Parts: sequence; structure tokens; C-alpha cells
Amino acid sequence: MVGIPYGSHRETCPVRSLEASGIEDGPLFRAINRHGQMQTGQLSDKAVALIVKR
Repeated sequence: MVGIPYGSHRETCPVRSLEASGIEDGPLFRAINRHGQMQTGQLSDKAVALIVKR
């Protein structure tokens, strides 16, 4: 378990974003399909790396 601090700005706060996502358990980094629906499986480490690089 990892503690996540509240952000300085409401719009970019990671805690508030996580609460709004509705994720209660399971992977944090998940795929979003072309219809904007969150998938249940986790993103691969390579997918996360590509997103961070972008």
C-alpha cells in the first residue's frame, strides 16, 4: 500500500482523481477502450512507459 498526498490544485489532485474514477480495488493503471469505458485489466509496464514518454 502506498500513501498518495492531496494535490495543491483541485483540478490536478491525484487523490480526487482516483476517488472520481470509481476504482475501489484492482489495478490503478487500466486501459480505456475507444468508447471511453475503463477496462478491468491492468496496463502493461510497456504501455505505461509509452504514456509517460508522450
